[in-house]
Amino acid sequence: MKHLTLLLSALLAVSCGRSDSAETASADTETPPVLSLELPHIPETISTMEGQAGYLAVHFWDGLNFADTTRSLNVDFMEQNFVDFLSVLPAVMTSDRAPAFDALLRNASAHHGAYGLILELGDKYLSDPNSPMRNEDYYIDFLTEVLSDSVISPSERTEYGYYLDEARKTRPGTVAPDFTFVTRSGKTTTLHKSVDRPTVLIFTDMASENCASIHDYLGHHPAISEPVASGDIQVLAVSHDGDSRQARSLPAGWIEGHPVTSNLDSLYPMLAIPVIYFLNSGSVIILKDTTPEELISHL
Repeated sequence: MKHLTLLLSALLAVSCGRSDSAETASADTETPPVLSLELPHIPETISTMEGQAGYLAVHFWDGLNFADTTRSLNVDFMEQNFVDFLSVLPAVMTSDRAPAFDALLRNASAHHGAYGLILELGDKYLSDPNSPMRNEDYYIDFLTEVLSDSVISPSERTEYGYYLDEARKTRPGTVAPDFTFVTRSGKTTTLHKSVDRPTVLIFTDMASENCASIHDYLGHHPAISEPVASGDIQVLAVSHDGDSRQARSLPAGWIEGHPVTSNLDSLYPMLAIPVIYFLNSGSVIILKDTTPEELISHL
């Protein structure tokens, strides 16, 4: 939000007639290349923060001629401005997000290479599990606009269609897909039969040191360990590969499951293991593919 405030403050300054920094810089002072686009002038009739942010998002790329490959193919320049563009989106109305992505893609279609770079940046920042700006709602809007564009190739249409189908699976507010698993004690059951209270569902690799460290962190955090001990919530750790031969021990009170269902990957997107969900007592998804920190904050 701090970065967003700075962007909107800059927008207001530009719309009030602030001169560009390049014009005020000393002629004999060497300055680094400008990595930010000139922001659009905001109409005086738009007075609300949401309206200003929406106008900025939709017109963010107006100042860039994508046919000018000295900038549109400059990865540093494009990446910085793409991040700035995404930083505006939390302040816009939901109805302005799709037009903002549409405007970006229409402008980028002026050059095939620049368009491809935008696709790469969209995947990197909106979908990559390691991205701090990862946002499935934005990614769905982005992919929807990509697939409505006539400039993508048949292979790209197939690829991004698959990404969109995956992103639309297991959305918060929907019932988690059911599957069958076997507990460590040998009992065969299903997810829906097991979820009789709020449940942390973790698809994990029982033999992975990285997963083990996350298990340990969650298992010893009082936001998890205390309600598990009291029976207010439960944690179901499901082995992603179904192999228990190298399994490490789980925190006290956790349920260990090994899937019988063979199509688990088609039911739940598995971009990077572990994958953490939080379900209510009716198996409705509250948090999807969340981080340990986000889970702890929610609880």
